[in-house]
Amino acid sequence: MVGIDALPASVPACPLDLATGAWSSNRVTFFLKLTEAIASRQSLLITGLDPNPEMLQSWNRHRGASASSFLSQSRRWIKAVIEETSDHVCAFKPSLGFYQALGAVGLDLLREVRELVPPEIPLILDAKHADLNSASALAHYVFEDLNADAISLSPLAGHDLAAPFLLHTDRAVVISCHSSSPASRILQHHPNEANPLYLRIVAESLLWATPSSCCWRWAPVTQKFWPECATWLLTMC
Repeated sequence: MVGIDALPASVPACPLDLATGAWSSNRVTFFLKLTEAIASRQSLLITGLDPNPEMLQSWNRHRGASASSFLSQSRRWIKAVIEETSDHVCAFKPSLGFYQALGAVGLDLLREVRELVPPEIPLILDAKHADLNSASALAHYVFEDLNADAISLSPLAGHDLAAPFLLHTDRAVVISCHSSSPASRILQHHPNEANPLYLRIVAESLLWATPSSCCWRWAPVTQKFWPECATWLLTMC
């Protein structure tokens, strides 16, 4: 069972009252939406919305729609997934790369995703962005044009990469600290299991925060979530 641990004494007060579940006057759209979605659905599940060509061909073939265009297949699948799961999940997570691969029509499709996802459920854009030079432009696109609630970033470029996204104080940044790919282990667990690199990334990214806000950190050892007042930033392992 996922639980919430008490805050360390050295951490400033969090805007979420853990005893009552109420938010202070410093309300934050992303975390309010997320906690309310978790509470109302009693769920920590997140649904991916990735139009994978191989998966879509099989899905549409079983429904007699394999002759339609890939874009039509994608649109039909995305709409069906959202309709079937929106009462059971706390967020939706499209991967940017799948939509970019389709070119301009893919980005139009991503806007349709934004329109289809119920406004009370957070939309987390899984970009794992790592390019410092385009960070400001992407932050504007994701939060102003697309109106996503959060974005995932790769942490190796450091705080300067996250800064343009953190300026949008009603949104969230998800830092990708650990990959499930077996091949990544040689880097992520360097130099040893007692002091692996991925845990150093978690600790470092928490310092990128603004002091008045709250983030959720996943603790792989205790298997618990707990809030730490730092930023609209989530470090996920």
